Amino acid sequence: EGEGGLGNDAFDSRELSARLQWAGAGSEASLLARWNDSDTGIPRSGFTPTPRRHIDWQELEWGVPWSHVGAAWQLDGTLSQLRYDAGFRDPDDPFGFTAEDTDSRVDRARAVATRRLGGGAAGLAGWWAGGAEWERQTVSDRSVFGPSLDGARQRTAAAFTQLHLEGGRWAADLGARHDDNDVFGGATSPRAGVVVAAGSRLCLRASYGQAFRAPALGELFFPFFGNRDLRPERGRSAEVGAQWSTGPWSLDVAAFDNRQRDLIDFDFTTSRDVNVGRARSHGVDGELRFQQQVWELRLGGMRLHAEDRSSGRPLRNRPRDTAHLVAVARPGRSTLALTGSWVGERVNAHPETFADTRNPGYFTLDVAGSWQLVRSVAPYARLLNALDREHEPVLGFPAPGRTLIAGVRLEW
Repeated sequence: EGEGGLGNDAFDSRELSARLQWAGAGSEASLLARWNDSDTGIPRSGFTPTPRRHIDWQELEWGVPWSHVGAAWQLDGTLSQLRYDAGFRDPDDPFGFTAEDTDSRVDRARAVATRRLGGGAAGLAGWWAGGAEWERQTVSDRSVFGPSLDGARQRTAAAFTQLHLEGGRWAADLGARHDDNDVFGGATSPRAGVVVAAGSRLCLRASYGQAFRAPALGELFFPFFGNRDLRPERGRSAEVGAQWSTGPWSLDVAAFDNRQRDLIDFDFTTSRDVNVGRARSHGVDGELRFQQQVWELRLGGMRLHAEDRSSGRPLRNRPRDTAHLVAVARPGRSTLALTGSWVGERVNAHPETFADTRNPGYFTLDVAGSWQLVRSVAPYARLLNALDREHEPVLGFPAPGRTLIAGVRLEW
């Protein structure tokens, strides 16, 4: 349960999850299940307060992952299903949009075969993997104005393969994936990467890949917001990096460049999902680590430039600067952790005018601890936003103040 800083800004959620696992003779299978029932208030629409507008949803998800490991082969697979039902209500809506119900279902299947490769005459080792995925989405939607979707479906099938080789001071990956969507057609996405040990302390790496994503049914057909003219997202990314280590110290730095065509984003001016013709995100990130005996320290950060290259404007909700400091101590049976996070200035949509607006940066401090009381009992506690800093991760949505979470973990 939670409540924000605005009227009708409450959140209530109940969730239950369970796992049943069987293992033996090189095989393993599980049955996973999760149920969620949630309700959240919608405090306003533009300038207008909406004291009774809310949305509730129920999720029921199950999955059956399995695997079998042989002398040279490994087989893995998953069957799963997610059912999501949502209801919108606003008895005070002056335009008559007082109710809407959406029922959706996602069925998925995945199978992968992996073959381990021995040394051989060339002295190479590694593995080869190949597999396939299948997904089907089904959505029905009806409101006080009548049905808008009646069992709309979209199917995507994919096949993929990857080869990993290691030899001496290097390792390389080469792979490809082909997606076939029954609405938007197919696309093949290659990827490649290499890691080279340039010395006893220095390791260099580089990678390149492409990606394809068809619009989801909600992005296409969700009433009032969907856009049936959306095109699939296509992207390519490249990264170069280096890792240096000596004794308890290590430093990891990388430069990356991601370019996307027809990125799907929400346009607050038209209140619809739209394609961004060309988008680019590039920058550098890194982390300095120290680990010795019971102590672990990590200091990292990222500088990001993300822009809509069609208009020259920055992409929303992407901070230019982020940083973190993590300190962990593990004396005896206790674990203590301190996490400081800095999120820099970023562009958000103003909650009332929807114009691009600068959202100032903020700093938060979290404290956590746990104690292994006995072998099977471990009390723990987390204090989030310990300094009680007021901030809005997204404009119009105040973050919770100081929050204490405590519990006991039982294992047997």
